[in-house]
Amino acid sequence: MNLSLKGKVGDVLTLLAGSALTLSLAPFNWIWLPPLLLTAFLLLIQQQTLARARWHCFLFGLGFLGTGASWVYVSIYDYTSTPAAFAVFLTFAFVAIMAAVFAMPLCLWNQILQKAKSQQSKQWVLLLGFPAIWVLDEWYRSWFMTGFAWLYIGYSQTESYLGGWAPLISVYGISFWLALMASSIVFAWNTKRHIWLPIAIIACAVGGGKILDRFEWTSPVAGTTQSVALIQGNVAQEEKWVPEQLQAIRTLYRNMSMPFWKTGQLVIWPEAAIPDLYTQEKPFFNALNQDIADKQGALILGVPSLHKSEQGQNILYNSLLGMGGAHGFYHKRRLVPFGEYVPLQHWLEDLLDFFKLPMSEFSLGPDQQADLYTGKLYAAGSICYEITYPELIAKQARDADFLLTVSNDSWFGHSIGPHQHMQMAQMRARENARELVRATSNGISAFVDYRGHIVSQTPQFVATTLQGDVQARRGITPYQRWGNAPILFICFGLLVFALGISRFCSFKRSVK
Repeated sequence: MNLSLKGKVGDVLTLLAGSALTLSLAPFNWIWLPPLLLTAFLLLIQQQTLARARWHCFLFGLGFLGTGASWVYVSIYDYTSTPAAFAVFLTFAFVAIMAAVFAMPLCLWNQILQKAKSQQSKQWVLLLGFPAIWVLDEWYRSWFMTGFAWLYIGYSQTESYLGGWAPLISVYGISFWLALMASSIVFAWNTKRHIWLPIAIIACAVGGGKILDRFEWTSPVAGTTQSVALIQGNVAQEEKWVPEQLQAIRTLYRNMSMPFWKTGQLVIWPEAAIPDLYTQEKPFFNALNQDIADKQGALILGVPSLHKSEQGQNILYNSLLGMGGAHGFYHKRRLVPFGEYVPLQHWLEDLLDFFKLPMSEFSLGPDQQADLYTGKLYAAGSICYEITYPELIAKQARDADFLLTVSNDSWFGHSIGPHQHMQMAQMRARENARELVRATSNGISAFVDYRGHIVSQTPQFVATTLQGDVQARRGITPYQRWGNAPILFICFGLLVFALGISRFCSFKRSVK
């Protein structure tokens, strides 16, 4: 039975299916949507010509990126001098480019599907090749053109039973299960047989995740609990980099932190809490450091820092710094394009006011960096955008007691961006089986347990503090040990197998 629709009706339905996929992610969390929408996508494209199938892959990506990354418009329009019409154009250009990037692997899979020698071999290519190419698509989007590691469907299951797979195969493996559910439903629909297959796959995915969730991949370390206070200053983004506001910002963070230092707690300030270079603020930081040390407290804060290379050149980093009882420097290793650095800067920086952002000339931090010492524990640090990279965090967290991430989510405004960002941080906690602490400039700041569940969090757009305890955990999850290699090996293997079926296998019995 063929449910594919041609022409404009099919185009609109494909676009709507992609657009609705965002509803599976935070803050909506309709966790049952991905298999249904991917099923609809497969039914819509499977009988199209190759050219039409490619167009539908692009439309699906356009809908998904258009709704899922709609916060890009907020970042451009609300916090730069870009006119509204031009901000719309820039947002659409970004979404269209990312949709094209999204569509490329799916178009490759479609080509393999179209060249299958029989209807039966085509169904096996659909069943096995689609989940493989979907995961490879997500993975390749994390590094292609500097990467955009956002909007993975596996995040929809962060707090479901399927999330139990996270310490084993990460968010990529969860995406694989969701895509396999969809392809098995279409396989059973097309063949009129094997109705048991999607039922068995859903049972294995959900049941296996529930069983795995009972595994204690890491163990709490006795006597290693630390009291932590998160400081959410809620400084407006349009005021943050105004020089006249610097003293008020210093005073705000210091006054909000003082009650916690008096009790010897660890205090966390968000990304670039002090909007000036560390070297320029040495008098302030020296006095602050002495005050914290006298009270036997500790502070980790985000601050831009300037360092000298071996050749004597100035290098600007987006950094985390420990003070008082805490110590260590961490420099950000994944930068936001057009936010922290401008590709082709010499050609673009004078073209648009959008590119004239404060601190937009950061350099990448070294690959190997020590964990931050908090005065009692060791924290695997990450800054903002970095928390979206599963393998990066897994490598950093292997020897750490807990995960620490800071962010300036003011750039997202009142959009869905902060909720998506928080959900990805939760998945990192689950993949690494470690507690996570997240401090942001205007929310969402939170404490997350080692199973990825939020223990406590702040409201957005208020100046507030959040206090909690962090328990050190030690041990290595399978994902920390092996990284992406197992799931990528499976997906590449399935794709090669599907290609082999397509080119060399011709079944005598075709699908009726």
